[in-house]
Amino acid sequence: MKINIWFAIAFFGLFFGITAVMYFNGRKVLETTNFTGIIEKVSYDEKNIPDVTVKGITYNLTPLRKEFKEKVRVGDLIEKKKGISVYKITKQKTGEIINFEF
Repeated sequence: MKINIWFAIAFFGLFFGITAVMYFNGRKVLETTNFTGIIEKVSYDEKNIPDVTVKGITYNLTPLRKEFKEKVRVGDLIEKKKGISVYKITKQKTGEIINFEF
């Protein structure tokens, strides 16, 4: 019985440790990303996580979901500055600025 408890503790400890490392590494990658341009293509995976193509490069915008899908269209300007956790969208037709924080 003791072996099963220690195995469960080790398993869950390892699981949560790996998950934490992946989360913080992913966040670091998002924060160091830098791009600006017109959205050429928007696609969504099965979890409604958007990918946008800007200047031929596709960016995965993991922290953004439903509200992004409702507001952003091809032709809008997207800007992501290095070190800042905000995507700034300028609507093509209205010039409205929408900020998405992650």
